[in-house]
This record gives sequence, C-alpha cells and structure tokens, in this order.
Amino acid sequence: NNQTSSIISKMWKNFIFAIAFLITISLWSYIYSQYHTSFEKSTGALINISGQQRMLTQRIGFLSEELVLASDNQKKETIINELSVLISRFKQHHNGLIDWDASLGLFPVSRPQVIDIYYNSPHYLDDQIRSFIQHVDRLIEVSKQETSDSIVETVVEARYIISIVFNNELLNGLELVVAENEQISIEQMQLLNFVNIVVLISNILGLLLVGIFLFKPLLKEVSQQFENAIQQNKILKNEIKNRKSIELEKEKLEVRYESIINNLPIG
Repeated sequence: NNQTSSIISKMWKNFIFAIAFLITISLWSYIYSQYHTSFEKSTGALINISGQQRMLTQRIGFLSEELVLASDNQKKETIINELSVLISRFKQHHNGLIDWDASLGLFPVSRPQVIDIYYNSPHYLDDQIRSFIQHVDRLIEVSKQETSDSIVETVVEARYIISIVFNNELLNGLELVVAENEQISIEQMQLLNFVNIVVLISNILGLLLVGIFLFKPLLKEVSQQFENAIQQNKILKNEIKNRKSIELEKEKLEVRYESIINNLPIG
C-alpha cells in the first residue's frame, strides 16, 4: 500500500512537471506568433504606405504641371482641390512612417536601416519630404491668388516640385524604404520558420518527457518486480534441485537399507 502510494505520488509530480513544460512551450510559441503577426501587419503597412507615397509624389508632380497649364479657373480649382487632398494624405502618411498612426496600421519605425534612410546621409529622406510638402503647400496657396506675382510664383513652385519628382532622389528614398521593409519581412518569415521547427521539436520532446516522467516510477517498479520474480524463480529452482537431490539420496539409502536387511542371515 505504502509503496503503491509512493509510486502514484511520484507519477503525479512528474506529470505536473511535464505538463508545465508543454504549457510553457505552447505559451511561448503563441506569444511569439502573436508578435510576429503584429510585426508582419506593421511591416506590410509600411511597405504599402511607402509605395503609396511614391505614387502620390508622382501624381502631385503631374498635377503641378497641369496647374501651370490650366487655362480656366474651374479647371485650376479642380486641380487645387485634388492637390490639397493628396498633400493632406501625403502628410498623414509621412507622420505615420516616422512616428505612428494606428488608423493606417503604422507603428514606430524601430529598424536602424529604415531610420537611417529617413534621417541620415546620404538620403535625409525626412528633410526631402518636408521640403516637398512645404513647396506643395506654397503652390496651393499662391495659385489661389490672382495677381501677376502669384502667377509667376506658381510657375516657380510648380517647376521646383516637378524637378524634385523627375530628379528621382525622393522616389528612390521611398523605394528604398519599401525594399528595406520587404527584406525585413523576408528575415522575419525565415525566423518564424526556424521558430516553428524549434517549437515542433520541443513539443515532440515534451511529449516524450511526459511519457518518461509519467511512467518512469511505474516502469521502475515493474522492472524491480520482474527482477524480484527472477530471483525468486532462481531460489525456487535451487530449492527444487536440492529437494530432488535429497529425495534421490533418500531413495539410494532406502535401497541400500533394504539390501542390507535382505542379506542378513536368518537365525
């Protein structure tokens, strides 16, 4: 009874340990998968928004040229309204890319490569974008005026904006942000695949540990009982052998005594 209770107690402790091990692995894999999902969403949003910034830049450059060539006020007003909408979106995207904007699925940029593109040599992308925004805002402002000076300034601002777009420096910087985040996404997928393999192997090992820790005391007891049975069997065999030897000696003595008695002279 005491021995059985001790075995059950050991099995229960080992079972708890093994289950805790599996739960820890599962919890860790769940937390990492959640982190990876969140990271991938953020990276995907960065790629998407950076790509949109390139298209917005090109569209703003095209509209700036159209604004200078517009011959009637209605067309100019339509172009100015579209420019206002586009530059407003452009500003929101930029703020989201360098800081965060949950509505766009963007979070703080933490990768050094991306930060370098925005703030360090040779790109200084943040400075380029702020200068671009400033000139577009100025273009919209002066194009609403109807003086000879404003017309000249509209042309100057439009040409400057067009030169920025056709110079490709700003577009190349935005394209580099896209490329960096695509590389980050590839690295994360490779890391996720590695982690999945580690988790799979860990779970298999964990299941083996469950079996080992759970049944080890029982197997040990069964093994001990088997060894005891073998020993008892050996003892029994020796006893049987000894008994047979004694019986054989007894039979020999009986035959001998019988022979002696039979050979005694009759009186």
